[in-house]
Parts: sequence; C-alpha cells; structure tokens
Amino acid sequence: MSSTTVDPTAGPAVDPAVDLGPQPSAATVLARTCRAEWSRLWTVRSTWWFALATAVTVLGLGLVLGIDVSDAPPDELPEGTAWRGGSITSTFGLYGLLALCAVAATADHATGGIVPTLQATPRRHVLVVARTVVVVAFATLLGSLVVAGSSVIVLGFAPEMGLPVDVGTDFLADVAYVYAASTLLAVGTGLLVRNTAGSLVAVLGAMLVLPLMLALLPFQWAVDAAGLLPGTGAMRLLAGEAPVPLSATAAGVTLGVWAAVAVVAGAVRLVHSDADR
Repeated sequence: MSSTTVDPTAGPAVDPAVDLGPQPSAATVLARTCRAEWSRLWTVRSTWWFALATAVTVLGLGLVLGIDVSDAPPDELPEGTAWRGGSITSTFGLYGLLALCAVAATADHATGGIVPTLQATPRRHVLVVARTVVVVAFATLLGSLVVAGSSVIVLGFAPEMGLPVDVGTDFLADVAYVYAASTLLAVGTGLLVRNTAGSLVAVLGAMLVLPLMLALLPFQWAVDAAGLLPGTGAMRLLAGEAPVPLSATAAGVTLGVWAAVAVVAGAVRLVHSDADR
C-alpha cells in the first residue's frame, strides 16, 4: 500500500510494541523539513533561472531609468527620490517571483516526486508549513534585494534625487509585504491546483490580466470587481496607483485575504487528499 492510499492525515504505521525511543519535537521535525525543502529548492535548475531573470529584469530596468534621468537637467528631474526607480521596477520583478513560486510548489506533483517526499515527511501539515516558509522567504528576500539594488543604480546616475533612509524603510516594507503576500498566493494556488501551467495562468490572471481588463470595461460591476482582486492591491502598494481607486489600507487587506485563502485551500488539499490526484 502506498502513502497515497492511506489516511493522509495520519503518520506512518507503528507497532506499539516496538520502542522507538524519544521522538523528535515538532520544532526539530520542522527544522529538518525546512532544510530538505531548501535543498530541493536550490537544486532545481528552474529556481535559479527564474531568480536570474528577475534580477536581470529589475536591475536592468533600474539601469535604463538611471541613464534616462542622468540626461535630465537638475530642475527637470522626476519627482520623488531614487526609491521611485525601485517602485517602477518592482512591479516587473513581481511576475518573475510569482512564476518561481508557482513552479516550486507544483514541480514534484508534475514529476511524481511528491510520493517519496511524503514518505520522507508523512506529517503533511509540517511539509505545508516548511514548503511555504522556505519558498516565500527566499522569493521575498530576493525581490526586496534586487528592488533596493535598482534604486541604488538610479541614485548612481542621479545623486541629486537622494536615497533617504526613512523613505526607503517605508517603501521596502511595502515591497516586502507585497512580495510575501503575492508569493503566498502563488504557493497556495500551486498546492491547490497541482499543475504548473494551471497555477501560472490562475496567478498571473488574478495579479495582472483581470485587474486591468475588468477596469477597462464600461460596467460598474466590472470596475468594482477589479478593486477586489489581489493584483489591484499589489499595484497600489508598489506603484502608488492602481487601475481603480483604492486606499493603501484596503489594498493591503485585499491582498492579505487572498493570500490567506489560497494558502489555507492549498494546505487543506495537500493534507486531506491523495497526493497524485
């Protein structure tokens, strides 16, 4: 009997007569599973291709913006600080991170590797937490670093714009929140759909295509619906504007609710259903 035909919420069958000694704590198991998930993530070639593409895109656009503002007279520099350059490039970096996370969450379902993974980690709720934490933390840190690097590049070409710490702290906090919530959405969708192409279509549709498309339709219900999508909230927090008017608080709540619902739905499916369906 394989691990996919037993009660998925139960651990491995153990003969009560066999003394296995002290069992590791939940924290120890979680730490070990996180190390295994990190090894799985960095040994997959697609992870580094998506990370490289994201870094090249964001830093490259920062270079283009820097060259553009370097030719402007001091009295015609764009409004804002050099963090504005990172704000513009952060939206483009978001889509590379979403693809990275969707692929990372679905890869072993596509290859059948999820079966030995669950045999090694039969506590499925631990696997859900470890996979989510490792993938989201990596993507959020990577995205925040390259966005900060993009702003530094703009500053190098236009030092007059400045890079104040207080502005940067607030800006990078928003970037980290959007990247964390958006990649949570991608991981949760991947765990729920279990198909790489389907996950990419669903996530990119909710984050990019539908907000823009619905906002352009001549119907009030479509505009209202666009304001409820996670992509609208992400655009508002990253770029300071969105396809429909939305306050920063509403944008953060909307994005956070979508992320929480996606992760819970993905976790419920992984814990309570066969892994190969």
